[in-house]
Amino acid sequence: MNAKEQEQNERKNWHLDKSISVTHVLSTISAIVLGAIFLSAQDTRITVLEKLVITQQKDISEQKQINREDLRRIEDKLDRVIEHLGNERNGR
Repeated sequence: MNAKEQEQNERKNWHLDKSISVTHVLSTISAIVLGAIFLSAQDTRITVLEKLVITQQKDISEQKQINREDLRRIEDKLDRVIEHLGNERNGR
């Protein structure tokens, strides 16, 4: 048997089956359903995390404002202490 005849025999033996297996259909459907469930769960998680980030950003802004107010009070107190110390030095 020469190479050409062998190649023709291999082509004759190779074929596509036109039938569809029930297990293939079920596995494909289950993969699609599980993929949809996974994507839906991811969307829910992302939405929750977005809300959390917004809340944290608001908290950070509020904390910054509180820190600024505290620093202003500290600066005012320091200014008064410096003035008081300056008055004591000038008065003595």
